[in-house]
Amino acid sequence: MDSLLSEDPFYGRRRRGLTWVIVEECLEPGIFCFCGTMGTGPSPRENFDISYASIGRDCLIFRADSEKGRQVLSSIQLKEADESIDEVKIYKQRIEASIESMRKRFRESSDGFKDALEKSIGDIGLWRRLSEGCVGCSNCNMVCPTCSCTEFIDEAMMDGRAERGRVWIGCLSPVYGQVAGAHFRKEQYMRYRHFVLHKFLFSQKRQGINACVGCGRCIAFCPMGLDLRSNIQEVLKSYGGK
Repeated sequence: MDSLLSEDPFYGRRRRGLTWVIVEECLEPGIFCFCGTMGTGPSPRENFDISYASIGRDCLIFRADSEKGRQVLSSIQLKEADESIDEVKIYKQRIEASIESMRKRFRESSDGFKDALEKSIGDIGLWRRLSEGCVGCSNCNMVCPTCSCTEFIDEAMMDGRAERGRVWIGCLSPVYGQVAGAHFRKEQYMRYRHFVLHKFLFSQKRQGINACVGCGRCIAFCPMGLDLRSNIQEVLKSYGGK
């Protein structure tokens, strides 16, 4: 989110106001999760103060990624988690097993992946087929941790003044892209295509990152059962991703 919204004054103010970033590591991925494929989990790599993982009923493994996190952990009586401890071995095994289980369900190929997406942009038939069933409810937008599109709304006040406000909007909503006298994403496939391309292609070009973290919420909360993983694989199949 820092890469996506670093210049936004409202985000910046809230981000600077964060006192601590504490992360609970997930060692049992859900059936829709693919953070292991995207390289964002199940354990954090950076930008946190303290993370912890539960091993069994009476063991927690802590890690620190900031100076204040290290200071807190050093002030507590904790046993050093070296490689000889059984719980550390179990922790690493479960991390690897979690990643592998996610990759079995969805293994994104970086070889040709972005090229395949770019080539697919003009394939209207493909995107109509992939978005079939999408009703534009924006559930996926609402639960996505990185969706951050906004629009401006001008509102006339009773005293003759006008106020302009900025509100969040989901790109799959039927009103997304609608302006005075036109609608430049008037069909559902256009909005779905934009959603997918923004997560995997446009964010790579602009910020050098994937805007999809692989949480799987868009799949879990879709009332029509659309699976982003399957659709990505379909693009790869159609346009030569290996």
